[in-house]
Amino acid sequence: METPSAHGHRGRAPWTGLLLAVLVLIFWTLPTSTQLTIEFVPPSAAEEWLPKPYIISSNPDPVEHQDHVVLTCEPEIQNTTYLWSINSQSLPDSNRLKLSMDNRTLVLLRVTRADTGPYVCETQNPASTRRSDPFTLNVLYGPDTPIILPLQSYYHPGKILSLTCHAYSNPPPQYSWLINGESQEFTQQRLFIPNISVSDSGVYTCLVHNTFTGLQKSTVKVIMVSESATTPSILASKTVVIENKDAVVLICLTIDTGISILWHFNNDHLWLTDRMALSWDKRILTINPVRREDAGEYQCEVLRLYVSSRSDPLTLTVITGDSSVTGLSAGAIAGIVIAVLIFQAAALGWVLFLKYGRRTRDKRGLSEHQPPAPTPDPGPSGNATFSTPNPGPAPAAVPIYQELLYRDTNIYGRINPMAEAAS
Repeated sequence: METPSAHGHRGRAPWTGLLLAVLVLIFWTLPTSTQLTIEFVPPSAAEEWLPKPYIISSNPDPVEHQDHVVLTCEPEIQNTTYLWSINSQSLPDSNRLKLSMDNRTLVLLRVTRADTGPYVCETQNPASTRRSDPFTLNVLYGPDTPIILPLQSYYHPGKILSLTCHAYSNPPPQYSWLINGESQEFTQQRLFIPNISVSDSGVYTCLVHNTFTGLQKSTVKVIMVSESATTPSILASKTVVIENKDAVVLICLTIDTGISILWHFNNDHLWLTDRMALSWDKRILTINPVRREDAGEYQCEVLRLYVSSRSDPLTLTVITGDSSVTGLSAGAIAGIVIAVLIFQAAALGWVLFLKYGRRTRDKRGLSEHQPPAPTPDPGPSGNATFSTPNPGPAPAAVPIYQELLYRDTNIYGRINPMAEAAS
């Protein structure tokens, strides 16, 4: 009877016996010249594969132009090569980027918003290559100088004023508004005023502040609210004149007061010559004598603050020869001019009554005086011309808008809110 141990060995006998038999046959059948060589693998190549690297930062929320950042590729492994990339590109040549001797550490000097990333570090050895997940810096910056939209600055009464302030900043900045230097309750990007009036004209300031960077910026926008100007018209002593013989008088008719008047010729600014003269208020244009280059379309434009309206064009035809041309009589023109001046005086008196009788807060005086009415004077052709008060001969080729800029300081003082405040 077999023992249990003998039974167990009998179960393994075929395996062990067969293996021993094969080994014996191999060694016995090898040629005498053949030697068995055993090669030992270096321990470093035998180590299991590189682990996935990861990036740590000394400051994940740096402030632009202030902070430095150190990025380190972990873990540290001997005999491993480290490589870096930013935005899927190799590191650029920059004096602000520094690598350690083993390339495992990347230093960013005085970071900017362009250094946000993403960054990736890569490890390599003979056995494997591994890459980290992308790492992004949260660079705090701004605010930049804000802008106020829309760009429109001139409004009519009754419209809606909606201004929005925009500034690049991380994180988004805090907003506040000033109107004429006074703080407002608006603490959002948008300032909204329905049904604006003339009193809403002024200087609007948007303030932006970043509590993380400690920086603050502002921008200013001037808003002008003004009534629209009525459309003027032109009255002419003649529309067909003889060259070098006739004179012509053009009158800009408008019921508006407190305005400035500009003249246009062929849809461009009118340039005064030594044959042209303007009345004190720019309403009456005299050309004496008329030449062929004066033929074309004339328009007058009324301007109240920065709101303007232009008349329909009036065509002046200039012919050569001695043919007589008919137009309004001298008496008719003189009567019209006198009526225009009387109407202006009445309108001005009414405006003064409203201004000083009902709006006593406006203490500025008005020192303007109406000039004497122009008187008819026979011209070289026998047709009536008009003598109008003239401040002096205007230099040749001086544009009306330039003359207005330098001489009509009263209207531009009203246009400029800062000049008005200084007065």
